[in-house]
Amino acid sequence: MSTSSPSFVSVLKAGLIASGVSAAANLVYHFAYVAATGIVLPDPIGWTAVLVASILPVLLATLGYFLLLKLVPARANLIFMVVVLGLAVASLYSSFGDPLPDGTPAPAGFAGWSAPMHLISGIAAAFLIPRYAR
Repeated sequence: MSTSSPSFVSVLKAGLIASGVSAAANLVYHFAYVAATGIVLPDPIGWTAVLVASILPVLLATLGYFLLLKLVPARANLIFMVVVLGLAVASLYSSFGDPLPDGTPAPAGFAGWSAPMHLISGIAAAFLIPRYAR
């Protein structure tokens, strides 16, 4: 990384790239998993929820990365990657919980649908934001 920190616009562009990759990969996974398993997801879970849940956390991570660049520029990439991947793994807990947060029972196969998408978003954020922010 150069001696100067990337601008907010550069970091935001990186976050938009990572969000796009996360959303695209998760939508492909969503449609493939639903088609292969026939899982019936309760309302309001569907492709729009996948889209929003793939984009928003990655954009929030983008803000975190920008703050890390300002606070600890020498270690920002390492700290960011460890924290984001740790949060992605920790978020898997929600995939295996029953009932769902709204109180409805999780359908059979829900963890297989949900967990990989948590990891996809975490991996996209952890690796693509630092890479494209330069």
